[in-house]
Amino acid sequence: MHWYREGCVAVGWSPPTWSFDGGGENTPGWTFARNRLKEFRVGDKVIPFLLQYRIGPVGTVREMKVADSDWNPTVEKGNYSGSDEPELGRRILVTWEKDGMPADGMIATVPPAQRPGGGRAPLAFHAIERLAEEQFQKLCSVLKAQENWSTVMTAPGASGAEGEGTETEVPPPPPPPAALSLLERDLQKFLARNLEVIEKGLRPDPAYQLEEYTIDVGRIDLLCRDSGGGWVVIELKADWAGDDAVGQILGYMSWVKEHFPDGANVEGIIVCKNTTGRVKAAIKWVPNLSIKRFALNFSIDNL
Repeated sequence: MHWYREGCVAVGWSPPTWSFDGGGENTPGWTFARNRLKEFRVGDKVIPFLLQYRIGPVGTVREMKVADSDWNPTVEKGNYSGSDEPELGRRILVTWEKDGMPADGMIATVPPAQRPGGGRAPLAFHAIERLAEEQFQKLCSVLKAQENWSTVMTAPGASGAEGEGTETEVPPPPPPPAALSLLERDLQKFLARNLEVIEKGLRPDPAYQLEEYTIDVGRIDLLCRDSGGGWVVIELKADWAGDDAVGQILGYMSWVKEHFPDGANVEGIIVCKNTTGRVKAAIKWVPNLSIKRFALNFSIDNL
């Protein structure tokens, strides 16, 4: 993990558009982050927020790199996981605390019972969030509990200096089964009525049940046709899609191919919140299998 090795956290807006002095851009996200950056002082405490309720160790700010001339990437071009471009960032140089914190190369995952809103809200809504003292102490207690620790993100043999690697995604512990099944049912109902959100031209087949179609090897979440008349098997995952999701949908696709009319032409789609690099690599070997990521957004505006 580059921020462990380099002793920094970073906010990823790239120059020259997103200048620290303002002007030229009109994006609320960067404006909010820039104003928060200006509030940082040497000695402040920071906790990195990662995806999926994962957090890094506590760091103490030792130096600020906020001037436009001090902009530096945290990863060299071409070495950033999943992209040809680096994740550039305004660097905040920190000293990582060691006492009671996860060891180098490890992070902590916030248990479901301790997540904001009972697990329904993220830890932070902005790139930089000011923590109340109570929230800071709760996150410190999560970081100090070794049962919350997991190894991250270091793949041996990657390019770079000796001992360095590239980042890979590690799925968090699954949400409570009741919450997960409820979200999957809601997702299924919504997508059943809005199939074109998944892929243009998808439509139900009037002769077959669209939702929860039961076959010998399980139940297909959504079974429909594509614009060319081919079968489409859709597997829904309200959270991360792991290796088991690939095996599951391939089993359904194989059954459809063997038992359905025109079954030789069958496509599979996994719809999930996120997945691992290994799953992304695996589906490249199956030309008619794809994966799509969903995101839920909710807002209220004045009339």
